[in-house]
Amino acid sequence: DVGLDLTNPERPMTGHSKYVANLQLGFDSANGAHSWSLVYNTFGERVFFAGRAGAEDVYEQPFDSLDLIYTYYPTERLSLKFRFQNILDDRLELEQAGVTILEQNVGTTAKIDIKWDLGG
Repeated sequence: DVGLDLTNPERPMTGHSKYVANLQLGFDSANGAHSWSLVYNTFGERVFFAGRAGAEDVYEQPFDSLDLIYTYYPTERLSLKFRFQNILDDRLELEQAGVTILEQNVGTTAKIDIKWDLGG
């Protein structure tokens, strides 16, 4: 018999938080050449994976993310998008039985996308 031998047969679903918040503030210029968005996401503690063989469940700790996206449309065919992600530089943290078992620096990233529409 190959079973999962789960420590906790009754627990929240993996990835389920008691709360999740997604907020977005945006702006588009009157001439349509510029747009920007400021996006904030957060969630409460959630099961990352279930404990087995007597080990407790592992919980991902709350994570706060703030992103800024700016898009410039210099012509009808060309667009430039600048993205700054995880501006708050929050870290991924996993806990098991109140002890941090993994801490990972997600980092702040910056991306630039250039798009040329070939049209038709």
